[in-house]
Amino acid sequence: YATAQAILAEAVALARTSGDQLALCRALYALGAQYWRLGKLAEVRAAMLESLELARALGNVYRELPPLNVLATLAWQQGDMEAERLFQDVILRALEAGDRTAAMAAHNNLGVMADGRQDYQAARNYFQEVLALAREIGAQESVTLSLLNVADEEVKLGNFEAARGGSREGLRLALRLGLLPRVVQVVVNFSYLAYAEGQIERALALMGLARHHPAWGGEHQREMEETLARWALNPVQVEAGLAQGAALDWDTTIQELL
Repeated sequence: YATAQAILAEAVALARTSGDQLALCRALYALGAQYWRLGKLAEVRAAMLESLELARALGNVYRELPPLNVLATLAWQQGDMEAERLFQDVILRALEAGDRTAAMAAHNNLGVMADGRQDYQAARNYFQEVLALAREIGAQESVTLSLLNVADEEVKLGNFEAARGGSREGLRLALRLGLLPRVVQVVVNFSYLAYAEGQIERALALMGLARHHPAWGGEHQREMEETLARWALNPVQVEAGLAQGAALDWDTTIQELL
């Protein structure tokens, strides 16, 4: 991610020098996405606001919707009650423009919001809608993400076998597509399932394994910290369990999960 950030920062500089506003708009959005993965939220906001401003100046709704979606997500994370309305606006504008990908992303974020207020049934329904749309338009990466999101909600609803099946399908697809951050997320999902089934040491080990993978990012880190706080385990037990996971063999563990 740090390498990607450096390359995209250079792309932004080159776009500014060239005067190509569309290239600058695209590069800023891509740079903001990397800042997100690195947990640099102030930088995310700055990049997305500039990308959005350029898209509006260009009259390009297709380039306007992605940064608007991210800014709505930031608003939600900061407790802004307007976030849900912003997502609904994105969906409306996306459907008017025929941009089902942007509509799908906003629906996904509504699922995340429902999960945040512990309405797991509603969250699962949102994610299942996204999954159906992703399959319909052939958006394979979105299919992977949706499978993982649905599986996460199944764990919270106590549907462990459904969660295991969805996670395995997501893992197979992520491996086939070479989506390493999604593979890492699947391992994290399996740690949640292990915890829900009372296998605390296994849950910590899987999380520790995921944390030491190069594709581990800022979003994974925030999620892990929130999860461990919720589990409220003994800190010594947590550190020992995470350390045990770091010693696991990645490929062997992935085959076991499959």
